[in-house]
Amino acid sequence: MDFPRRNAAEFTFGTGTTAGPSPEAVAVVAQRLLEVATELQALRSRLDTWFTVDWSSLAATAFRQDLAQRELDIAGAGRSIEDAAGAVRRYGVLLAAQELAAQPGSPGGVP
Repeated sequence: MDFPRRNAAEFTFGTGTTAGPSPEAVAVVAQRLLEVATELQALRSRLDTWFTVDWSSLAATAFRQDLAQRELDIAGAGRSIEDAAGAVRRYGVLLAAQELAAQPGSPGGVP
């Protein structure tokens, strides 16, 4: 996925101007993070099939134990990414609110 690219010369400072990412760009990042979390869940689902393989031995037991730990690790990573997506989304909402407040005629905005 391509993200909007900007260089430093495009950012301005002063009354009524902003610097940094747009709320829309932040929303794109939040959405992509959720997609990554979904991809990790799909990976976990594929790993689940290995638990049903008919294989009995000490190596099979060790493999399943290691697989279970990896599955827990992937689940934790997925939760962390979902948390990050939520934080990024909230940041985008804050940016949008600030953008709206800075518009002429809005409460707290430029007269």
